[in-house]
Amino acid sequence: MIELGGVSSVLQGVPKMVNVSKEDCENLCLDDCTCAAALYYLQECYLYGLVMGAKQVIRGTGLTYMVKVPKGTHGSHGKSNVKKWVLVMVGVVDGLIIVLILGGFGYYFVQKRRKNLLNTDRN
Repeated sequence: MIELGGVSSVLQGVPKMVNVSKEDCENLCLDDCTCAAALYYLQECYLYGLVMGAKQVIRGTGLTYMVKVPKGTHGSHGKSNVKKWVLVMVGVVDGLIIVLILGGFGYYFVQKRRKNLLNTDRN
């Protein structure tokens, strides 16, 4: 598991365990085949089946987001590469969502202006 400090998830409705340690949370995820990531915060453990919706929050909040990685990447070189890969994928997904939302707003305003111009020309 790779730990990402100061990272949370926006996904809700996931199984939650209470009164567990960080090590127990990590082991719960490792033992569960459907678990891809775990979020640990103040003795609460959330198990995620997808590594999506992660966002960086203020450092020092006590959040620890752990991502399951394949064996053989636990060395110092592989660990940093996987951590960068996870952060890049989170950034790409968030970037695509922002582009889609801004594109939708742009399309809406262009169509609205075009409609107003056509109505003005007819009058």
